[in-house]
This record gives sequence, structure tokens and C-alpha cells, in this order.
Amino acid sequence: LHLQGLRFGGVGETLAWVEVFVHSSYSGILKQLKKHSGPIYGLIEQAYGLRVEEVVQTMRGADVPEALRERLKIAPYEGVLEIERIYKTANRKVIEISFSYYALGSFRYSMSLRREI
Repeated sequence: LHLQGLRFGGVGETLAWVEVFVHSSYSGILKQLKKHSGPIYGLIEQAYGLRVEEVVQTMRGADVPEALRERLKIAPYEGVLEIERIYKTANRKVIEISFSYYALGSFRYSMSLRREI
């Protein structure tokens, strides 16, 4: 199952272009998506009695795919922040993979690292 679309913020502000690939074993969620407002992995958990135990997230700067420039209102010379997430169950089965593309400057990521002695 392949889903794609824009993610919006406040007052119609375009935040990102998102592509989601759901393992074919869970394609039954398609009928429920129109009524669902939360994350897709949550719908899979609910519908199939699963629990996501691990999400592998990779962030990188990337060139803007030509088809996304207009949708994200990005100039030809600008890049995007690409975030890939791989959702896995306890037995490491991949149930969903998502790619989000954010215009540079529209995404902020903060992390705190603390040393434990």
C-alpha cells in the first residue's frame, strides 16, 4: 500500500510532502484511513493487534525531487530535509516505511544528550 500527500501545519501552511509504504499484510487499513486522524502505524497497531517496538529514523539533506518543488514552494537551488522512518514490531518485522520531505527552514530538530556516570 503506497500513500502520499501533503502534511499541513496551522492555517493551511504546507509542512512536508509525505510518502508512506505499508506492508501488504496490513493493506486492510485503507478503508479506515479517511476517518483516522493519527499516525498510520497506530491504525495498524489497533487494527491488527500489533505493537511497534522500534522506529529507525534517518535524517539527511537531499536534493528536491522535481515533482515536489512546486508542492513545497521550494526554489530550484534549495534542498530539503528528508526523514526516513522504518517501523518494526517486536519480532523485527517491518510494517511501515515513511519518507517526509521538509523545506529547509521549516523543520527544527532538537536533542539533549546527558552523560550518565
